[in-house]
Amino acid sequence: MHRLLAILQCSETGMDYRKPLTQAQKATFLFDQDSPWRSHLAWLSATAIVPALAMATAFAIAPNSATEATPNRAWITESLALPTVNTLPMSGNRYWRAEIIQRGDRLLTVLSRLGIQRADSASLLQQDEMSKDLLKLPAGATLHVQTNDQGQLFAVRFLKDDAQGETQLVWLQRRDGNWQTHADAIEPRRLEGVAHIRLQGKQSFQQAAQRADLPREVLQQLQEIFSDRMALQSLRSGDSVQVVFERLYYEGDLIGYGQVLAAHVQQDKQTFTAFYHQHDSESGSYYDSNGQPLKQGFTVEPVEGARITSGFGIRVHPVLGSLRMHQGVDYAAAIGTPVRAPAAGQVVSAEYQDGYGNVVTLRHQTRYQTLYAHLSRFGEQAKPGKTVKEGDIIGYVGNTGRSTGPHLHFEVRVNQQPVDPSSTVLKTPPLSGPALAQFKQVGQRYQQQLAMLRQLPVQLAQAE
Repeated sequence: MHRLLAILQCSETGMDYRKPLTQAQKATFLFDQDSPWRSHLAWLSATAIVPALAMATAFAIAPNSATEATPNRAWITESLALPTVNTLPMSGNRYWRAEIIQRGDRLLTVLSRLGIQRADSASLLQQDEMSKDLLKLPAGATLHVQTNDQGQLFAVRFLKDDAQGETQLVWLQRRDGNWQTHADAIEPRRLEGVAHIRLQGKQSFQQAAQRADLPREVLQQLQEIFSDRMALQSLRSGDSVQVVFERLYYEGDLIGYGQVLAAHVQQDKQTFTAFYHQHDSESGSYYDSNGQPLKQGFTVEPVEGARITSGFGIRVHPVLGSLRMHQGVDYAAAIGTPVRAPAAGQVVSAEYQDGYGNVVTLRHQTRYQTLYAHLSRFGEQAKPGKTVKEGDIIGYVGNTGRSTGPHLHFEVRVNQQPVDPSSTVLKTPPLSGPALAQFKQVGQRYQQQLAMLRQLPVQLAQAE
């Protein structure tokens, strides 16, 4: 052991071994002949110390190895010239921007995202009636604003469902510092949509139509169009329906659906077809491929000799100034002109309602209900629960309620859903001469379209 210590002292490293030697000297007393610890335990302790001394020696040699010099560092700062940006002058041009309403949005937040000045936003919110409607816009609705580079607000438009669930277009304009409804005529763009439905398994027609995403309004029209010839609910597996219908757009937004233009039903070995023929700008009827009426309709007109001035479907409301669903037809007639029951039925109600004014509702023996609005007064037969005959006077033309002039508003409802009176219950005029030739020419194009749909291997509803 003393020899080991001598070797450590002779190391050429130049390291101070005083501390390791001290530890070694303390350990050597274990081997002294006079030590009471001269025992087997002492040998084990010495054995443990020797590796530790070897590690200390290796560690002492390492610091003499070469070390790298710390590199010099310097901070360099240099100014860079920014490129010149030529900003365009404010043009003042107006343009439309759109923003989708998110869950939890407030109108002020949405207008801010669109870059509208806060003062202009506040002026819109201060409007008594329309601001309440705006604040109720649901998540997912699209708000369109007309603005300029300065963020001024000139117009707002949006689609909204009314209390009856019908979609209407509300359009507000700022004129002379005041907000008012848009007064100009609004004409939606009409595009054709198609659907091909084939029943499988135990599906009902309604289930198959829903699976194919056929719009509800189109489904209701189809059921009514063929109601005098067959029931669509009687269709079974393997039967099919093809339909061409109108989709109504305004500024790129789908706002509703118009008329069914053509339809083909294959039930087992029977075939049923329907084609819409427009008599004038406000009315039309459905005919088969030979030009024969699918419905006969009522034999009595509600207002004898009057013409229809406003038809069923999307139109601009003359009072509200918004684009909305017109759920009936309007007859132009002088105040006091008799209004007659077009068929036998029972009086459901005869009362005053805010929008309709004096209004009478009849329930007929068939599935129809008819409604007569804006009456100046009620007829003697118009008492709830009373039965009326075809041709009985139930009221007189007037201008009550939300109306711009004397006329009769006439509605037809099937299962509480409004349908087009001119194509369901009003008398269908026969086709002949030029009208029949035009019908066959248009019908030929639709027949080709329906035939192509029948060749499709999958169900389809082009509703968007």
